[in-house]
Amino acid sequence: MPLKGLTKAMWKEHMRKYIAFYLIGIVVTCVFANLILTTTRYIVPDEREVRIYLTGEYSDPSVLDSLAADALAYGQSIDPTLEEVNFQSLQYLDPETDYTSAYLLTVRMIAAECDIYICSDLAFTALCGSDICADVTDIGEACGLEVFELINEEDGTSINAGVKLDTITSLNDSGAFYSENSYMVLANNTINQETSREVAKYILGRLQAGDFYEKAEAAEAPAETETSEEPAGTEQPAEAAEVSDEPETAEAQ
Repeated sequence: MPLKGLTKAMWKEHMRKYIAFYLIGIVVTCVFANLILTTTRYIVPDEREVRIYLTGEYSDPSVLDSLAADALAYGQSIDPTLEEVNFQSLQYLDPETDYTSAYLLTVRMIAAECDIYICSDLAFTALCGSDICADVTDIGEACGLEVFELINEEDGTSINAGVKLDTITSLNDSGAFYSENSYMVLANNTINQETSREVAKYILGRLQAGDFYEKAEAAEAPAETETSEEPAGTEQPAEAAEVSDEPETAEAQ
């Protein structure tokens, strides 16, 4: 009489024969699920987004999330079709020692993935050499900041290629970006350049105000500790003096 039900031995034998089919089925299901989610997920069109790349040795775009949200609200008042403003980190090191970051920056420039660059002096040199800088005279004038004049040696023409950010200390203080010898560049190959230009002015104004992050309050704990310690140190000798005076008084009596 054949065995009925599922025994432990039968289960082991079944898994030994068919485990490969189960694994293949799981992998295929995951691949198809990821493909469906990727193809159906909504992606903001380039013309409805302003991307700002923090291009240098170190950057922390998360510090600027609140500023990005405010910049989006401002941008939508100018361009109602605008859907997103975001800061992204793009590491750029000395190309003589690290060619991969230079290659990555070149690919991003060719693909026109960035609208505004906040960049180090090394990255700014690379941007100028790639002829990707739009004129930023109006941005510098609107914010009262100096601009860098780029002269074309071939025909003698020039444009103001970048806004100098040396005086904007909030980038350093917030930990978002190292602003010494840094620049803001507006890319000339973006689809929504006019919206990006206005958003750039707003962002620079907020960076100058420095009101986009919580400033650390001055620490008063050491002063309070010293104040509380002084009475404790001065009271002990006074009490000792009172105790030592009592025997003298008793002897005098």
